[in-house]
Amino acid sequence: MARQFPKFEISTTVQFTWVASAAPNSLYLAIHTASETLVNSVAGVQSGGGNWYAFVTIPDSFGKYPCYLKAVWTATMSTHAGNASPFVNPMLFEVDKTKVFPFAGS
Repeated sequence: MARQFPKFEISTTVQFTWVASAAPNSLYLAIHTASETLVNSVAGVQSGGGNWYAFVTIPDSFGKYPCYLKAVWTATMSTHAGNASPFVNPMLFEVDKTKVFPFAGS
C-alpha cells in the first residue's frame, strides 16, 4: 500500500526541515497549491549540525478540503566545479479543515 501524505490542520504552524552535509549559499521553502499558486515562502534558518528549518502557518483559504499542497525546499550550493547549482526537494502534504460538531441544546 502506498504511503499517505502527511496531514495538517488549517491554522497549524508546521516545522519543515532540510538536512545537508554542506551549508548552502541560499535556502528557502515555498508552499504551492496544485495550480502552482504561491501560498507562502520563507528562508531556511540553520539550527546547527547540518540541519535547517522553516516554520509555516497553514492558512484557511482553499475553499474545499481536504486539499493538497507542495512544500519545495530550494538550495543553492557550490559544487566541486565551483559553480552554484540549485538543489530542489519537494514534498506533498494534505491540508484538512475539521468542523466542530454542534452541541445539543445550543
